[in-house]
Amino acid sequence: MEHIFRRGLATHVAHDDGNIRAVVAQCPMMDNPKTIKLGMSQRSPAQNNRLKRLAMTAALMNLVGLRGPCLPVTDPSRMSIIPSDESVKFHEVGGPMWRNEVAVLSFAKGQTLVNNPIRIAGEFNTPLMLQICEKDETVDNSGTEAFADIAGACVTKKYYDCGHFDLYLNPLFRQPLLMQQIILCRIFKICCPVYNVYINANETLLTYWETHTDSAAMLFHEERFYNGGFIGQVVERIQSTRLYHYGDVSDGQHQNNTTEYSG
Repeated sequence: MEHIFRRGLATHVAHDDGNIRAVVAQCPMMDNPKTIKLGMSQRSPAQNNRLKRLAMTAALMNLVGLRGPCLPVTDPSRMSIIPSDESVKFHEVGGPMWRNEVAVLSFAKGQTLVNNPIRIAGEFNTPLMLQICEKDETVDNSGTEAFADIAGACVTKKYYDCGHFDLYLNPLFRQPLLMQQIILCRIFKICCPVYNVYINANETLLTYWETHTDSAAMLFHEERFYNGGFIGQVVERIQSTRLYHYGDVSDGQHQNNTTEYSG
């Protein structure tokens, strides 16, 4: 089976579930304590103490079946779950149906130390793409870099000169999607002799170049490209993808069985 999960928690799921073929993580929290400390540094001591009291209240109220207090996800006063200045962009990412509140209980019972990706970095071997925002004020990137260093060859990193939420908004929104498609194409290898994926310099156009051993295979794949699940979604979302078919290839090229990646 082929599954795609995102963000830091997905590393734990992938680590425990052999069916998951790849993980794509945008702006991931790969070292929970470091990111928690970053958030605490962006609140005042009084606000941090209040948050601790609210967490204790939530845990006690949960004993009698009550949800307990809530906090805004983002708020200019910084008394919120995500206190960074850039977190106000959450309103643009969330859309009109998004509610700016979260139960404190969800963090009090979140087992952030247990579900901490850095703890399994040395054992992690699932192909992982980390999309890192260099101006991120919400997640501690040093934890992400440390995870990548420990996990080693299974990790691919891509950097973006933007903040945490900018990656989800125009004009950058399509760029991480394009890079995800390239990495996933490399992982989910199509059974064809040569399979090239190219991306142009400003990351606005994705090109698939494929060859097949016979015309029947080529026509079958052309149908899958335009109407199939994976490629169909690429075309629908990016609307700047093209496929080149060059017909049958020689036995020598077929035996060479190369899969190439460019990006």
